Amino acid sequence: MNAFVILAAVGALGFAGGISGITAICAAPLLGLLMGAEFDVLAYAVRRYFGLASFGRIYGIFFGIFQFGAAVGAALLAFSLQESQWYRPGMALFSVALLLTVPIFGGLKSYAALPVLTLRS
Repeated sequence: MNAFVILAAVGALGFAGGISGITAICAAPLLGLLMGAEFDVLAYAVRRYFGLASFGRIYGIFFGIFQFGAAVGAALLAFSLQESQWYRPGMALFSVALLLTVPIFGGLKSYAALPVLTLRS
């Protein structure tokens, strides 16, 4: 997971640096790989780390936090454009935020170290 986060941060740094043309076309998928998988990975990780008994509640809380962050991030990006006439400051902040998550993901236990929950019929 850290590799995807770091690649997305590199893409965001590229946009913060003002890339364009073919370089921007190459950087966009770096962001898209991470942004396209967030809900799938979130659901899988919540189930693995917290089990099915509390899945709905915990997933709902995390999903709400995620949506709040997406709304604040979009507003900050618009504010960046309004105040500086560029998206660069907002993308730089986005890249820093991504890099701050690397130690969080790195500190998670391996799924193999967790007990697997089974459903009884």
